[in-house]
Amino acid sequence: MPYLVSEQQIRSVASRAIQSATGVTPRIDGPVRLALLPRPAIQVQEISLNDGSNNGPAVGALQASLQFWPLLFGEIRVATLTLDRLRLAIELSPEGKLIGGLPINPAIADEDEVPELRVANGSVLLRVQGRDRVEIISGVNASLNWAGASLTTTGSFTIGNKLANGTLMIADTAALAKGQRSALRIRLEAEPVRLAYEGGITFRDSSLQGEGSLSADGRSLREALALFGISVPSPTGFGRFSVKSTVSLRPIALTFTNLSLELDGNRADGGLNWKRDGNRSILQGTLASETVDLSIYQIPFRLTATAAREWDRRAVQTSAFESFDLDLRLSCGKLLIGKIEIGNAAITLAARSRLFTASISEAQFYGGTMRGNAAWNAAEATPSLKIDANLGNFDFERGLGGLAGFRRLEGKGSLTIAVTSRGRARMRSLPRFPGKFSLP
Repeated sequence: MPYLVSEQQIRSVASRAIQSATGVTPRIDGPVRLALLPRPAIQVQEISLNDGSNNGPAVGALQASLQFWPLLFGEIRVATLTLDRLRLAIELSPEGKLIGGLPINPAIADEDEVPELRVANGSVLLRVQGRDRVEIISGVNASLNWAGASLTTTGSFTIGNKLANGTLMIADTAALAKGQRSALRIRLEAEPVRLAYEGGITFRDSSLQGEGSLSADGRSLREALALFGISVPSPTGFGRFSVKSTVSLRPIALTFTNLSLELDGNRADGGLNWKRDGNRSILQGTLASETVDLSIYQIPFRLTATAAREWDRRAVQTSAFESFDLDLRLSCGKLLIGKIEIGNAAITLAARSRLFTASISEAQFYGGTMRGNAAWNAAEATPSLKIDANLGNFDFERGLGGLAGFRRLEGKGSLTIAVTSRGRARMRSLPRFPGKFSLP
């Protein structure tokens, strides 16, 4: 058989099979040969896939297994294509638009017979213009099956040193390539997270958009977000989590509505919006909960040491807010922070350019009321801290015990606190602050 079929004919068959399965015109630079043992196959070396970009997909080698019975009649038909060491370099604009590296061709949906496409030991490089960080997905082993315009993909890969596997189903690739909506289903499972999405998706003006239902859970939200290059603002917490929501995807933005969130034993409902602005992550949202315990998280500043007998002399860590902006509103029936308990609290947390602010409106505090705000500014050469609080008609023994561990005053009273401090790293001496006490 190898003597009866010319190399040019073999190249032509391999080229048509690749174009049919990928929608991309191949360029074959290496040798091509037809092997009959151990199974009939075309073996090709040094292939590049011309998608019209300067840095198109490249393939180390290709093997096209052939259908056996047509060979007996001198006809070559490809059953499966295996792309070995496939390299994709996907580039996105800062607005999330696709610049190159991921071709989508509607013509493949019109083919009568599209061979199964397999990827062995592939890799994907994802780059966003203006960002130094490059996401690398390695060890890609996948199988792509076409059924008319429908595409089903299963495979495994490594991202962030974590092994993951998943499935993807696109109902109508032809509609997707024309900028129309197609149904989409995704299942992803990695060591720190399990994720499922079912809904619709469009690819219009080189941008990916979609809306559907999302569910995710795992043992560590910190590690799950790290897979996508997102860091959290606290060195503690962000462990076991569960999320169910309606999600809307826009270029460089995700909007979560009808959100039900469980994190570190806390449960809240509401909505969140996450987006990228250059190298910064921005999280905005509103959440409501019956009980919230924030004791696990390291607050950016803390007045007292663990022993609660002197001022905390540890350096204030603000590096997490260098690339993270926050605008979060939280309302809860009971708020716990260490030994402090606050009822019916409405809290606003904000962080931008290393300026962290927190405020609480009229809340219940040990039989009395509480309101106040705090601001930590680490953007200046000399960081500053400012705290203003007003506690009215509260139980002194329980209230001061929770705030500073001081339990030698009994009765009820009001307390106004104003603390201002500046320093490079920490408060080295007890700050002087005006305080007004009124006891009945």
